[in-house]
Amino acid sequence: MIESKIKMYNKPDNLKIIDLFSGIGGFRLASEKLNFQCQAYSEINKFALETYYRNFDNSSCVNLGDINKINIENLKQSYKNVDILTGGVPCQPWSVGGKNLGFNDYRGLVWFNTIRVIEAIQPTIFVLENVPGLTYKRHKESFKLILNLLKNAGYTINYSIFNSKNFNSCQDRPRLFIIGCSKESTLSPTEIIRRISNKSSTRVNSSYKPYTFCDLRGGEFTIHSWELYKTSKVEKEICNWLLTNRRKTKYSNKDGSPIRASEIRKQLNLNKNTFYKAIKNLLKLEIIIIISNTHIEFKNRKLFLGINGIHRVYYKNTDQYPTLVSLGNNDCIIDENIKSKQDLLKHIKNNNYRKLNVIDYKKIQGFPESFISCDNPKEAKKQYGNSITIPLVEEILTEIKFYLEQNYY
Repeated sequence: MIESKIKMYNKPDNLKIIDLFSGIGGFRLASEKLNFQCQAYSEINKFALETYYRNFDNSSCVNLGDINKINIENLKQSYKNVDILTGGVPCQPWSVGGKNLGFNDYRGLVWFNTIRVIEAIQPTIFVLENVPGLTYKRHKESFKLILNLLKNAGYTINYSIFNSKNFNSCQDRPRLFIIGCSKESTLSPTEIIRRISNKSSTRVNSSYKPYTFCDLRGGEFTIHSWELYKTSKVEKEICNWLLTNRRKTKYSNKDGSPIRASEIRKQLNLNKNTFYKAIKNLLKLEIIIIISNTHIEFKNRKLFLGINGIHRVYYKNTDQYPTLVSLGNNDCIIDENIKSKQDLLKHIKNNNYRKLNVIDYKKIQGFPESFISCDNPKEAKKQYGNSITIPLVEEILTEIKFYLEQNYY
């Protein structure tokens, strides 16, 4: 290490990094803008690697491969001067969009080998990214274990959730960042987090949010199937009542269970002929289904599938996007300004919309135009959806570099 009060391996203008779970290189892209030098990366997905190789010079940079198979002794000998280690540890085991299996998911177990790599290399600082779900109550003990193991590896630890929308991004994408500083240094992860937080800007709630096509939720920016089709006043009344009451246990023994048709008719005080005429048409339009010959439920019950292949609709004047997901193939956009729900419905009925394309994904995630995407559009969108938002990680690494410069002598 260089003799300085923070015991760094290299000067702040010549920092060396290792990037674990590199994907298509989000962390590396941001770090190279700050003139960091990538010594090694770790990635096993062949499609992600193809994109990675298209965009980075790897002549002096090694792929460590599968983190579960890395030879720790070789690692100790080969990488003795790493300043910063970064990594987006697989998030599926902790994500609300997944099964929340935690360490019961084999992907959750890579945390242990991640910590073994950190312990072997002993970088001055590490930055690990994951979903906020890791901090939720259901994963409390797992998160506590991860933090304790990181501390025992020789680090002072702190963490925070940063949202891309507060760091020069149009995307509402909260992510957990765990920052560790070597106990051999005088660096403080709390101070780093404070500096990053000070760069955060509070974004005013958008008036131009995307519309979500969903029969299970209400709200100003929700489109229901009974708004898309020509339905009668009674049919709309039935659907709206079902939407409002389907989660009430007084009507069923389980939250979100189908409700008995006779109970709906009773609550709406409809005569039998009027009610079943409406039910017949709602069945024909495939808005509802009959369960066990007696109960009614909406047909479109999977949120991410939306309605008729449309989940969310953006438009030209949308100024804030929800979190892009790797399987967001049902997100669409209207290339015109939209002023109201009725305006949007008019465009939808006239088929004046298109699916989000690769260029849209790249732009929303903050990648530069020069970044070369995967040739397969579906795979490219998956890669961008799995990546980190570039403006956010740029800000994080910039603040770390400034902090090191101010403390170095």
